[in-house]
Amino acid sequence: GFESLPAELRIPQLPERSRILASDGSLIATFFYENRESIPLSQVAPVMRKAIVAIEDSRFYQHGGIDLKGTLRAFVNNQAGRDVQGGSTLTQQYVKQVLLLKAEQIEDPAKRAKAMRAAVEQSYSRKLRELRYAVAIEEKYTKRQILERYLNIAYFGAGAYGVEAAARRYFRVHASELTLPQAALLAGIVQQPTAYDPTRNPDAALQRRNVVLSRIQDLGLAPPGEVATAKASPLDLREQKNLGNGCRDFKAPFFCDYVLKTILNSDVFGATKDDRVKLLLRGGLTITTTMDPKAQKAAQQALTEYVNPTDEVASALVSVE
Repeated sequence: GFESLPAELRIPQLPERSRILASDGSLIATFFYENRESIPLSQVAPVMRKAIVAIEDSRFYQHGGIDLKGTLRAFVNNQAGRDVQGGSTLTQQYVKQVLLLKAEQIEDPAKRAKAMRAAVEQSYSRKLRELRYAVAIEEKYTKRQILERYLNIAYFGAGAYGVEAAARRYFRVHASELTLPQAALLAGIVQQPTAYDPTRNPDAALQRRNVVLSRIQDLGLAPPGEVATAKASPLDLREQKNLGNGCRDFKAPFFCDYVLKTILNSDVFGATKDDRVKLLLRGGLTITTTMDPKAQKAAQQALTEYVNPTDEVASALVSVE
């Protein structure tokens, strides 16, 4: 019966934020459905890779799509009447996230709700389906590829999707720059992104971080001295509170709005307006414009000298290069 289950899992493109840039490459605005910037595994700090494997699937590099020990342990505990346990490998968790992503993209509300329920229901049929997909994923991708995909799809709370967005959201650093305590904090969040959100529940997040650090030490992935120092350190968040989604959150909002209208009214970006909106919010576009930030600043200063915001006049400026 297991072998007869469908094994081919269509993996949709991850929703990624789009950026509008000035002519010099500086950022004008970002647009996103989910705040995510996918990155290769080589740009994730090794300590972050160790932390997520340690707390979520310590035997990740030893087992295939199914961790027989973990699955049997969970099965026995569940049969004994204890709380339903996952026993999920990182690959199974990745499969679950993909199924949720596919469900979210269904346009029909009723079908979308049904697919969402099926992706998270506590049942052995769902578990078997995940296991079958996981086996196929392990046959198709390497461990490095699976770990990279997992770190880019996972939700880390506070509106941050993927490890790069999470590193920027909580610490204002790139994922490649994460330290041991920072990596342990992020790794601990994915199990319950709301409960362990350090911006809302710092005490719970700190306790969870230290659980991850203990697990890292138990597996011999970091020296005891470094772990002890990390446990003694505060969360030390450097929150990026304004994620900047849309023209109003950035400089040159009127120019940004002009660019936005150009995109939404051009069939170059899609056959319908809905298609264009979807591409802008999910497509990970990089759109370079003609705006020169230095000239823009000089023009604004020149107008400000002669026209007050309360004047009942319009102003115009000609720039000649």
